Parts: sequence; structure tokens; C-alpha cells
Amino acid sequence: MKNSSQIKNIAGLVERRLPAYIFRLIRKIGRVAQEHGLSAYLVGGCARDLLLGVKNLDLDIVVEGDALVLVRLLKKKIKLNLVTYPRFGTATVTLPDGFKIDFASSRKEHYPRPASLPTVTPGAIREDLYRRDFTINTLAVKINRHGFGELLDLFCGQKDLKTGKIRVLHNRSFIDDPTRILRAIRFEQRYNFNIEPKTLKLIRQAVSLGLLKRLTRFRLGREFILLLKEKRPLAAILRFDKLSGLKLIHPLIKLDKTVVARFNSRRAGDDWLKFFVLLTRKLNEQQMEKLCRDFSLTRKDKQRLKTLR
Repeated sequence: MKNSSQIKNIAGLVERRLPAYIFRLIRKIGRVAQEHGLSAYLVGGCARDLLLGVKNLDLDIVVEGDALVLVRLLKKKIKLNLVTYPRFGTATVTLPDGFKIDFASSRKEHYPRPASLPTVTPGAIREDLYRRDFTINTLAVKINRHGFGELLDLFCGQKDLKTGKIRVLHNRSFIDDPTRILRAIRFEQRYNFNIEPKTLKLIRQAVSLGLLKRLTRFRLGREFILLLKEKRPLAAILRFDKLSGLKLIHPLIKLDKTVVARFNSRRAGDDWLKFFVLLTRKLNEQQMEKLCRDFSLTRKDKQRLKTLR
């Protein structure tokens, strides 16, 4: 763990790598938070990709305190559309140009049983970061007026970013949430990182215990589709097949030479539905309809699948 004397400031990096108007907005949010005794942080993927130099405008802000208080104060100062979710202590702010920022109150989680959804209660920023999936996603950048740009790295996330490691925070991580197995694959393939040995061992243990089968089909499908949406979907699917097996998605799905060849011949602009059609080409109409229901595909996606098939 790092103490305060080791905290690094990346304010200059934030300014260089965010569009100017977003940077100004972040500063304004930080000033409002400061004025009302709240602490606000850019967290997760945004903080990670700032350090990697990867464009990521999906901004997530965690507020140590009440996020809903902060967004309501912002609404008085900035023209924006605001949707709040009081039950979860979260909100989505949409600016006039359509740009969105997600806000959440810092929280801690408890999983009552393996593969269940967590019970969420208020917590400190440290607890909020500890509940996350991998060390590279535990980084947070303070945006308050005082201390703007301070990088909070409590779990050696910077080190794992530099060495290209996907590492869980604790031994029960995949037991609590087996979807993290698919997320580990996604980040590994996206950044050309490696799942470090202990984390890989924990994945194999979770798979052998059948924990992925305990997930609802909707949760499993959502994460599987995200693999197909990656820039290198074949690499992600191959890794998933090796670690878990595609039979988990459906017994008739298999990566044969024909499927691999068609994945490799993809063109710019191909979307995930084309890859999904390739993988499911041996399913009949009834089997396909059930899989679409299981994965809660939209009507638009279902129609396009029928056209592609």
C-alpha cells in the first residue's frame, strides 16, 4: 500500500490527454465538490487509460460522500440533463452535446453467495477501489480544487500497468463475481497484457468449480458480447475457449477452421453481430431464438441477426 508521501500528481497529463472543454468541466466539478466538503475522483477505466495514453471519454466520477448532492449542485451551475438513481446512489449527467459522465457515491460490496449480485453499502474511497476487479482498475485521480491531479494508487496499479499484468485484488475475486473471468480476458487481449500466474490459477479453479455456470444467462451473455466487440475478437474468443470452453455459451458453438478463417478475414467496420452469426451458424431457428432471449438481445439486434443468417 502507498502512503501519502508517495502520491504522484498527474494534473498535466490529465490536461494534455482530455479535450479542453472536458478538462474545464472536470475542474468545475472539482471546485463545486471542494466548496461543499466532498471529495471527487476520476476512477477506473478513465484513470487507467490516461496513464496508458489510450483515448477514453467514458468518464466515471466517484464521490466520497453523496454523489447525488454533487450532481444537483452542478445542475444549478451548468446546463445539463440529469438522471438520478437514488437507490444506488448514482447519476448520469448528459451535456447539451450528448457527452455523458457517470457519478457514483463511494461504496463497499458484500457478496452473500458465489456469483450473486452484491449487497452495496456506503464506504470510503479506499473501500470503493478495493471492490474492483483488477489492480489496473483501482487507480483514482483526485479532481478537487485542492490536490487536483493527485493519483491515488493503493494497490500497485501503476506497477501492473507498466509490467502489463492483469492481477486480482484478493483470492475470492472470481468466486464473488465470475464475470471477472471474461473481463480478465478482455483487458489482457485489448492491451496485450498477461494474466499473471496466481490470477490465472484462480481463474482455472473458479472454472473447475463451475462458477461460470452459476451466472444468469443475461450476465454471461453481456460479458461474452463485450468480448466480441473488442478490436481483436478472435484472440479474445480463443482465450475464452481455452480457459472455459465455448460450450458454456451453447453446446453447438465450436471454433473450427472455417470460423477462424472468417474471423481472420473480417473487414473494417464489421460489428459483433457478424462474429456472433459465425459462432452460432450451426444453431437452428429455435435454438437461436432461445439464445437471443437468454442474452436479452434487443429487437433491432434480433432483426439484424436474422438478416445476416
